[in-house]
Amino acid sequence: MRILCLCGIMLFAIAFLSETRAVGTYDSGQDVISDGNYSAHHVAFYSNKSIRVSFTANVVKGPNIDVFFMDSANYQKYQANKSFTYYQNASQLNTTNASISIVLKTHDTYYIVFDNTPAGTPTSIESGDVAYVNYTIIVSVLDYNSAPLEDNFFLLFICGYCLWLIAIIIFQLVVGIWIYRDAEKRGMNGVLWLIVIALLGIIGLIVYLVVRKNHHRSTSSAPPPPYYLPQPHPQYGTTLLPCPYCYAMNPPASNYCSKCGARLR
Repeated sequence: MRILCLCGIMLFAIAFLSETRAVGTYDSGQDVISDGNYSAHHVAFYSNKSIRVSFTANVVKGPNIDVFFMDSANYQKYQANKSFTYYQNASQLNTTNASISIVLKTHDTYYIVFDNTPAGTPTSIESGDVAYVNYTIIVSVLDYNSAPLEDNFFLLFICGYCLWLIAIIIFQLVVGIWIYRDAEKRGMNGVLWLIVIALLGIIGLIVYLVVRKNHHRSTSSAPPPPYYLPQPHPQYGTTLLPCPYCYAMNPPASNYCSKCGARLR
């Protein structure tokens, strides 16, 4: 029962570490962008947690476009026709179908720009055409420690390793206590078997389960007398064998006690 409870706690901990809570669709619709123009959508991020921004852009009619993802400072440069930079891992140039996801940790206002100008790819964007762009923007708040699961892989690995290590230790303790008590009740050396289990683990447990079959549990807690005097029995014409656990007398050819079942030889 304890092991099952521990497994439940471990599963809950791992689920907690990987939990995210989706806010839902942040924005969606269709932009009609004439030649030489652009459309922009912003995501304001000022919470104490990380967020994941996922967005798609599909040009249903018109030329290829550039999809830029940038912070507020570079967006101002973009508007002023100055040199700007953008997130390369969250942008896609000269495309008709973009699907992008990025995790943000720094507080700022971020912009998703659908560009129908030569700003990004001046030699490949067609001119004179209107671009019809269907888009969807989804924002998710990451609930774990202000960072997403993939950015905390090492921490998650360490926590999971520690949880499994604790589970193994508790399992070893429970099995060790049971083996010690069971071995003592069967007249075996409980401390010795406890050491064997500690050293060999599961293999030691299997060995003990095999060995214990030959040692029947005593029905009496009283220690056996130091010496038994064989007693003659007229029916068998010889002396009887005393049981060291329940003191019952047994025929000389018996391997087990007829009363308690303990092994005699």
